[in-house]
Parts: sequence; C-alpha cells; structure tokens
Amino acid sequence: RVTTLDKPGVLARVTGILGRHNVSIASVYQDTFDAPGTRRSVPIVLLSHQTREADIAASVRAIDALPSIRAKTVVLRME
Repeated sequence: RVTTLDKPGVLARVTGILGRHNVSIASVYQDTFDAPGTRRSVPIVLLSHQTREADIAASVRAIDALPSIRAKTVVLRME
C-alpha cells in the first residue's frame, strides 16, 4: 500500500518505478480518502504478480523517496 497525494501523475510515477524494477502489476485499487493528519492523501493498493523480493525492496526505496508519498509504503508478502 502506497499513500500518496491525490494529484495527477503520481500513480504513473509509482507504476513506472515498479516497471523499471521488473515488478509486474496484477491489480490496482485506489480510493479517495483523507488519512488522519494528512491533506488530500489517498491509499493505493497494488498487487503484483510473482516477483523477486529484492526487486520489491528496490522499488519501495525509490517510491518512498518520491516527494508525493505521504506515509511509508507497506508491503505484505502473499504465498
């Protein structure tokens, strides 16, 4: 789950980072939601196809460095 500012282009940046790290997206869910203590933030839930953990970790580091990210990215492993 990535919590971002609700503005155009943010999802494209996030998915671009995932693509550059060979992470294929299976599904995306975005809801309009203002998280407590934030302004115009939305959670984006992404489910990937099977991928390497190192590629996910590299993606998360790059995503969390974006100025539009409002909370640390949450990763849950599904097996």
